[in-house]
Amino acid sequence: ESQESPSSSAASLPLIEGLDRPVDFAADVVPVLENRCVVCHACNDAPCQLLLSSHEGVMRGATKEKVYDSARVVAKDPTRLFVDARGVDAWRAKQFFPVVDPVSAAGSPKASDALLLRMLALGKAHPFAERARLPDSVGLDIDRKLSCAQGDEFEVYAREQPLGGMPYGTAPLRSDELAT
Repeated sequence: ESQESPSSSAASLPLIEGLDRPVDFAADVVPVLENRCVVCHACNDAPCQLLLSSHEGVMRGATKEKVYDSARVVAKDPTRLFVDARGVDAWRAKQFFPVVDPVSAAGSPKASDALLLRMLALGKAHPFAERARLPDSVGLDIDRKLSCAQGDEFEVYAREQPLGGMPYGTAPLRSDELAT
């Protein structure tokens, strides 16, 4: 199957096996975030404003709102981490949506539904060929159109952008990195 047109559905994505022990954010997760994720997700204009450089940024989640929009003619309330809101509820009020630990209909977290894990599973399902040029459909330019799918939009996102998984446009995470 060509890398230009793989198909995906959330149901067919690979399962990401977790650790066989409790995960320690500082010891297990931070090294992966720092080595693989913050290159794109650490600055004010990170894709979907998802800042993965701190626990607070992970818990804040993502938004569809752009930080910079030259077509905007009126001021927009800023969304600076640690400044413009405190706590998950305050960020949800500012239209940020969760990327980890969604609550299932039964009221308990279902980790496999976490948007961040689903984006990683999409990347695992469609890895790029080693030492090969990225497909033309994988845009890396600064002005590319970004899609910030919320959890309930992921199925459509995966079908329409199967090469849009994480980490985007780079080598996939190793199994031990995915497990954390």
